[in-house]
Amino acid sequence: MRDRNARMSRATASDGPALSRRRLLASGGAIAATGVAGCLGGGGGERQLPVPVMGDPEASVTVAAYEDFRCPHCRNYNLNELPAIVSEYVEPGTIRYEHRDFPVVNETSWRAANAARAVQEAGSISQYWQFAKLLFENQRSLSLDTYEQLGNEVGVDGAKLRDPAKNQTYNPTIKADRQRGADIGVKATPTIVVNGSFVTDANGNVTHDSNAIAAAIEQTQSESG
Repeated sequence: MRDRNARMSRATASDGPALSRRRLLASGGAIAATGVAGCLGGGGGERQLPVPVMGDPEASVTVAAYEDFRCPHCRNYNLNELPAIVSEYVEPGTIRYEHRDFPVVNETSWRAANAARAVQEAGSISQYWQFAKLLFENQRSLSLDTYEQLGNEVGVDGAKLRDPAKNQTYNPTIKADRQRGADIGVKATPTIVVNGSFVTDANGNVTHDSNAIAAAIEQTQSESG
Protein backbone atom coordinates (compact mmCIF):
# COMPACT_ATOMS: atom_id res chain seq x y z
CA MET A 1 0.00 0.00 0.00
CA ARG A 2 1.29 3.46 -0.79
CA ASP A 3 2.70 5.56 2.02
CA ARG A 4 -0.31 7.59 3.15
CA ASN A 5 1.45 9.11 6.13
CA ALA A 6 3.73 11.05 3.78
CA ARG A 7 0.91 12.21 1.52
CA MET A 8 -1.60 12.85 4.26
CA SER A 9 0.51 14.79 6.74
CA ARG A 10 -1.58 17.41 8.50
CA ALA A 11 -0.87 20.37 6.13
CA THR A 12 -13.31 27.90 20.63
CA ALA A 13 -15.37 30.05 19.59
CA SER A 14 -16.34 33.65 20.48
CA ASP A 15 -18.16 36.12 18.30
CA GLY A 16 -16.15 39.13 17.22
CA PRO A 17 -15.33 41.37 14.28
CA ALA A 18 -11.92 40.17 13.10
CA LEU A 19 -11.97 38.13 9.88
CA SER A 20 -9.24 35.85 8.56
CA ARG A 21 -7.80 36.89 5.21
CA ARG A 22 -6.48 33.43 4.35
CA ARG A 23 -7.11 32.55 0.74
CA LEU A 24 -9.35 29.56 0.22
CA LEU A 25 -9.15 26.42 -1.85
CA ALA A 26 -11.87 26.14 -4.46
CA SER A 27 -13.05 22.85 -2.98
CA GLY A 28 -13.85 23.60 0.67
CA GLY A 29 -14.75 21.68 3.73
CA ALA A 30 -16.74 19.31 5.84
CA ILE A 31 -16.56 16.72 9.06
CA ALA A 32 -15.47 13.75 11.43
CA ALA A 33 -15.66 12.60 15.07
CA THR A 34 -13.84 11.45 18.17
CA GLY A 35 -15.55 9.59 20.97
CA VAL A 36 -14.97 12.12 23.77
CA ALA A 37 -12.82 14.78 22.08
CA GLY A 38 -15.60 16.22 19.97
CA CYS A 39 -18.41 18.73 20.21
CA LEU A 40 -21.37 17.18 21.96
CA GLY A 41 -25.04 18.17 21.80
CA GLY A 42 -29.39 20.19 19.97
CA GLY A 43 -30.83 23.22 18.29
CA GLY A 44 -33.83 24.87 16.58
CA GLY A 45 -37.52 28.11 8.50
CA GLU A 46 -38.99 27.23 5.73
CA ARG A 47 -37.09 25.62 2.82
CA GLN A 48 -35.59 22.23 2.00
CA LEU A 49 -32.36 21.83 0.03
CA PRO A 50 -30.45 18.79 -1.28
CA VAL A 51 -27.29 17.58 0.40
CA PRO A 52 -24.13 19.43 -0.74
CA VAL A 53 -21.87 17.02 -2.65
CA MET A 54 -18.26 17.04 -3.85
CA GLY A 55 -16.75 14.45 -6.18
CA ASP A 56 -18.70 11.94 -8.26
CA PRO A 57 -22.39 11.89 -7.25
CA GLU A 58 -22.64 8.34 -8.64
CA ALA A 59 -19.51 6.94 -6.94
CA SER A 60 -19.85 3.58 -5.21
CA VAL A 61 -18.29 4.98 -2.02
CA THR A 62 -20.08 7.76 -0.12
CA VAL A 63 -18.29 9.67 2.63
CA ALA A 64 -20.71 11.66 4.79
CA ALA A 65 -19.33 14.24 7.21
CA TYR A 66 -21.55 15.29 10.11
CA GLU A 67 -20.32 18.62 11.43
CA ASP A 68 -20.98 21.91 13.17
CA PHE A 69 -19.49 25.14 11.83
CA ARG A 70 -18.99 26.26 15.46
CA CYS A 71 -17.12 23.13 16.57
CA PRO A 72 -13.32 23.55 16.99
CA HIS A 73 -12.74 19.87 16.16
CA CYS A 74 -14.62 20.35 12.88
CA ARG A 75 -12.42 23.34 12.15
CA ASN A 76 -9.32 21.23 12.67
CA TYR A 77 -10.72 18.49 10.43
CA ASN A 78 -11.66 20.83 7.61
CA LEU A 79 -8.42 22.80 7.58
CA ASN A 80 -5.92 20.02 8.36
CA GLU A 81 -7.40 16.63 7.40
CA LEU A 82 -9.99 17.14 4.66
CA PRO A 83 -7.59 18.64 2.07
CA ALA A 84 -5.79 15.28 1.79
CA ILE A 85 -9.08 13.45 1.24
CA VAL A 86 -10.13 15.99 -1.39
CA SER A 87 -6.82 15.64 -3.24
CA GLU A 88 -6.65 11.85 -3.03
CA TYR A 89 -10.28 10.83 -3.50
CA VAL A 90 -12.63 13.73 -4.31
CA GLU A 91 -10.78 15.39 -7.16
CA PRO A 92 -10.15 12.07 -9.00
CA GLY A 93 -13.88 11.26 -8.66
CA THR A 94 -13.28 8.20 -6.50
CA ILE A 95 -15.88 9.09 -3.87
CA ARG A 96 -19.09 11.02 -3.31
CA TYR A 97 -18.42 13.41 -0.41
CA GLU A 98 -21.41 14.83 1.48
CA HIS A 99 -21.75 17.58 4.06
CA ARG A 100 -24.36 16.83 6.72
CA ASP A 101 -25.34 19.51 9.22
CA PHE A 102 -25.21 18.47 12.87
CA PRO A 103 -25.30 21.69 14.93
CA VAL A 104 -24.59 21.05 18.60
CA VAL A 105 -22.63 23.94 20.13
CA ASN A 106 -25.02 26.90 20.39
CA GLU A 107 -27.41 29.16 18.46
CA THR A 108 -24.56 30.40 16.28
CA SER A 109 -24.15 26.83 15.02
CA TRP A 110 -27.64 27.00 13.54
CA ARG A 111 -27.21 30.49 12.13
CA ALA A 112 -23.92 29.59 10.44
CA ALA A 113 -25.48 26.48 8.90
CA ASN A 114 -28.39 28.58 7.62
CA ALA A 115 -26.01 31.12 6.11
CA ALA A 116 -24.18 28.32 4.29
CA ARG A 117 -27.46 26.91 2.96
CA ALA A 118 -28.44 30.38 1.74
CA VAL A 119 -25.21 30.43 -0.28
CA GLN A 120 -26.04 26.96 -1.61
CA GLU A 121 -29.42 28.18 -2.87
CA ALA A 122 -28.26 31.57 -4.16
CA GLY A 123 -25.01 30.49 -5.79
CA SER A 124 -23.17 27.46 -7.13
CA ILE A 125 -22.12 24.33 -5.26
CA SER A 126 -18.52 25.50 -5.60
CA GLN A 127 -19.44 28.76 -3.86
CA TYR A 128 -21.11 26.76 -1.10
CA TRP A 129 -17.94 24.76 -0.40
CA GLN A 130 -15.79 27.91 -0.52
CA PHE A 131 -18.13 29.61 1.96
CA ALA A 132 -18.14 26.57 4.25
CA LYS A 133 -14.35 26.61 4.38
CA LEU A 134 -14.32 30.32 5.17
CA LEU A 135 -16.77 29.74 8.02
CA PHE A 136 -14.27 27.37 9.61
CA GLU A 137 -11.37 29.73 8.99
CA ASN A 138 -13.33 32.55 10.67
CA GLN A 139 -14.96 30.38 13.33
CA ARG A 140 -13.94 32.70 16.18
CA SER A 141 -15.78 35.66 14.67
CA LEU A 142 -19.07 34.28 13.34
CA SER A 143 -21.84 36.89 13.18
CA LEU A 144 -24.35 38.31 10.70
CA ASP A 145 -21.68 40.79 9.58
CA THR A 146 -19.25 37.92 9.05
CA TYR A 147 -21.72 35.97 6.91
CA GLU A 148 -22.35 39.05 4.75
CA GLN A 149 -18.64 39.72 4.24
CA LEU A 150 -17.78 36.10 3.49
CA GLY A 151 -20.71 35.83 1.10
CA ASN A 152 -19.38 38.80 -0.82
CA GLU A 153 -15.93 37.16 -0.89
CA VAL A 154 -17.27 34.05 -2.63
CA GLY A 155 -19.32 36.06 -5.11
CA VAL A 156 -22.89 36.04 -3.81
CA ASP A 157 -24.87 38.99 -2.44
CA GLY A 158 -23.75 38.80 1.18
CA ALA A 159 -26.51 41.10 2.41
CA LYS A 160 -29.03 38.45 1.37
CA LEU A 161 -27.51 35.96 3.84
CA ARG A 162 -28.42 37.98 6.92
CA ASP A 163 -32.17 37.24 7.07
CA PRO A 164 -31.86 33.48 6.37
CA ALA A 165 -29.19 33.22 9.07
CA LYS A 166 -31.13 35.29 11.61
CA ASN A 167 -34.51 33.68 10.89
CA GLN A 168 -33.06 30.19 10.33
CA THR A 169 -34.90 29.77 7.05
CA TYR A 170 -33.30 26.43 6.24
CA ASN A 171 -33.88 24.74 9.58
CA PRO A 172 -36.07 22.02 7.99
CA THR A 173 -33.07 20.86 5.94
CA ILE A 174 -30.65 21.23 8.85
CA LYS A 175 -32.95 19.43 11.30
CA ALA A 176 -33.44 16.60 8.80
CA ASP A 177 -29.65 16.16 8.57
CA ARG A 178 -29.34 16.23 12.34
CA GLN A 179 -32.09 13.64 12.76
CA ARG A 180 -30.49 11.45 10.11
CA GLY A 181 -27.26 11.55 12.09
CA ALA A 182 -28.98 10.86 15.40
CA ASP A 183 -30.78 7.89 13.85
CA ILE A 184 -27.47 6.22 12.95
CA GLY A 185 -25.85 7.01 16.29
CA VAL A 186 -23.94 10.25 15.69
CA LYS A 187 -23.31 11.86 19.09
CA ALA A 188 -20.49 14.31 18.44
CA THR A 189 -18.92 16.39 15.74
CA PRO A 190 -17.18 15.84 13.54
CA THR A 191 -18.23 12.28 12.65
CA ILE A 192 -17.24 10.65 9.36
CA VAL A 193 -19.34 7.85 7.89
CA VAL A 194 -18.21 5.73 4.92
CA ASN A 195 -21.03 3.80 3.25
CA GLY A 196 -22.95 3.74 6.51
CA SER A 197 -20.05 2.77 8.81
CA PHE A 198 -18.33 5.11 11.24
CA VAL A 199 -14.62 5.73 10.65
CA THR A 200 -12.76 4.39 13.69
CA ASP A 201 -9.20 4.10 14.93
CA ALA A 202 -7.35 0.94 16.00
CA ASN A 203 -9.15 1.03 19.36
CA GLY A 204 -12.60 1.29 17.81
CA ASN A 205 -13.09 4.96 18.65
CA VAL A 206 -14.59 7.26 16.03
CA THR A 207 -11.93 9.49 14.49
CA HIS A 208 -11.49 12.18 11.85
CA ASP A 209 -7.87 11.30 11.09
CA SER A 210 -7.27 11.44 7.33
CA ASN A 211 -5.29 8.19 7.31
CA ALA A 212 -8.16 6.36 9.02
CA ILE A 213 -10.62 7.83 6.53
CA ALA A 214 -8.39 6.76 3.62
CA ALA A 215 -8.15 3.25 5.04
CA ALA A 216 -11.94 3.05 5.39
CA ILE A 217 -12.42 4.23 1.81
CA GLU A 218 -9.97 1.70 0.41
CA GLN A 219 -11.40 -1.14 2.48
CA THR A 220 -14.89 -0.28 1.25
CA GLN A 221 -13.64 -0.17 -2.33
CA SER A 222 -11.99 -3.58 -2.00
CA GLU A 223 -15.10 -5.12 -0.48
CA SER A 224 -17.36 -3.75 -3.20
CA GLY A 225 -14.93 -4.38 -6.05
